[in-house]
Amino acid sequence: MRPSLFAPVALVVGVWGCAGVAPDINNAAIVVQSEIRALLDAGEITVALARATSYERRSPGPESWSLLGRALWRSGELLEAESFYRRAASAGSTEGTLGLARAAAALGRFDEARSLAEQLAADERTHPEALRVLAAVAWRRGNSVLAAEHLSAAAEASRDAALRARLSTAAAAAATMPQNSDGPVILWRGSAGTVPLERDSTGAPIVVVQMGGVAARLRLSLLSPRSTLSPELVGRVGLVVHGDSAGGGHAVAPVELGGVEATAVPFVLQPLDGAEGELGFDVISTLDWELWLSDDRMVVRPPHAGLPAGIGNPGPGEFLERPMHWVDVRVPVDGLDAQLLLLPRLSSVAVAAGIDLWGPSRISEGGLARATVHLAESVDQQPDGVVSLVTRLGGFGARVAYRLESSRDALAGSTSVVPQAVLGAEFAHAWGLRWSSERRQLSLIVLDASAR
Repeated sequence: MRPSLFAPVALVVGVWGCAGVAPDINNAAIVVQSEIRALLDAGEITVALARATSYERRSPGPESWSLLGRALWRSGELLEAESFYRRAASAGSTEGTLGLARAAAALGRFDEARSLAEQLAADERTHPEALRVLAAVAWRRGNSVLAAEHLSAAAEASRDAALRARLSTAAAAAATMPQNSDGPVILWRGSAGTVPLERDSTGAPIVVVQMGGVAARLRLSLLSPRSTLSPELVGRVGLVVHGDSAGGGHAVAPVELGGVEATAVPFVLQPLDGAEGELGFDVISTLDWELWLSDDRMVVRPPHAGLPAGIGNPGPGEFLERPMHWVDVRVPVDGLDAQLLLLPRLSSVAVAAGIDLWGPSRISEGGLARATVHLAESVDQQPDGVVSLVTRLGGFGARVAYRLESSRDALAGSTSVVPQAVLGAEFAHAWGLRWSSERRQLSLIVLDASAR
């Protein structure tokens, strides 16, 4: 999919709204643009992408490019989205510039993201979302006060009541956190330690953390962008609740995990089945860690800390002998939230994918269509809705069975990416996973030393 380089001038200026173009063309374009934005704001990503694609084909120009970029980004087509954002921004679109700010933040280029977002602070249409980018940057730079200010301003500018409540809750959480001049707001201290993993009834990995002397069983998730605690656990620990104590409010807790501890970690209150909370990527991403699901253990250490000999290795001295593949990742951020997305190649096409540590691998219908558009042969689809696709990630390639999903909608008001695919437990158990918070890099460590 590429924007046309030979778009009729009348159509382009019609979308831009310049003088001399029939009013009904401008009005029709405004209606379509409003519909697409409303669909995206409501989380109806699949429909929004179809509308935005059709609109761009009919009327290529800055508005359609920026809207298609936004729909592609939300749909997990990150590389394609960046190309449309860049084209729209070069033509003067503020929404295109906002998209480039999001893309820069997802790559960890926070100075660039802040510079782009600050250009949009006075623009009425992009102002609230630009503030959310600025809040995300401030939070990851250790400035909790500035993050809270940006989130509060974004909440006041929001016209959606549910979104306004979520942003206000995030702002209140940020305001209660200390500042850190040397990195992310969540400050970990201690040394490397091994954490045994338990399993709940669904097979999800569980870590036991200490919160003010109370043991808490938290589900470990690389898919969740925000960490949560159950209201019952919050009451047992005696944490102060800001907002709705039944769910949706927030609390800040001291956390000890393995050999590391942080005096203040923000959580959203949310009831969960089978666990007392969830440790999501917003918190996990601020640590360095290795995850060995094959023998149910995790190694955690503070950022910048070295790895003692033998810690986290399958055996002393074996670590460096094992092949390791660095993989391309993006970490989209929105306020305090953070997502981990890989960019595997499915049948030679790059798609955004999350990692599910206990569920099956799955792919959306749109992701399947994109991955197989260049295949001459038909896809092997089983009667139970499972499709088998060659998946390449780093230096690794294998055929993976994906469960086909019909739709992919998101939480209304969110700017999170809805990945086209999810690599499930079979993938996660086949490797040792290693994360560097400072470099924002994930590597796959081969468990079988003979594999390459």
